[in-house]
Amino acid sequence: MVLMSKGGAAREANMRASTQAPTDPALIARAFRTVLAYTITDAFACTVEESLWVRHHLGEIVEPLTTMQPHAMPLAVRRELMEHSYSDLFDRADTSEYEATALPADAETTNAALDDWAGVLTETISECYTLRPMVESATYGKITGLLRELGVGDPMNPRAARYLPAAVRSRIART
Repeated sequence: MVLMSKGGAAREANMRASTQAPTDPALIARAFRTVLAYTITDAFACTVEESLWVRHHLGEIVEPLTTMQPHAMPLAVRRELMEHSYSDLFDRADTSEYEATALPADAETTNAALDDWAGVLTETISECYTLRPMVESATYGKITGLLRELGVGDPMNPRAARYLPAAVRSRIART
């Protein structure tokens, strides 16, 4: 058995705390919102104003999650909690430093149906939280409305994505 000095025990506790994601449900819900918002705004090359609008509405969509503990956490959400990776990307995108670098993974599949986008974003939440059917349906409906407001699925002038995230490509491949 190795005994540690008080400084060693404090250092070990600090290291352990710095490698564990926060467990506060409100912080986790906020991280979910940030990751989902970044996914949407980056894929659809949203303007700064659209980005702020998306973040606001996703905040309302994930509000029921602020009192629920998730039973799983996507890596992207954990990274946001630990490193603020997506918040930093938003800060960069909200300034003149931002330059779009994402390229379409496959020119044949840069368009996905509105239902595919809404389904993947809703599944991201419902796979991590135990949602009542009404809450899950409401979440899907609100995400669908948010994407429609951005022009996704618009029959006259659809807004195409710059690229498709892997989860969206996977969903398309399954159908």
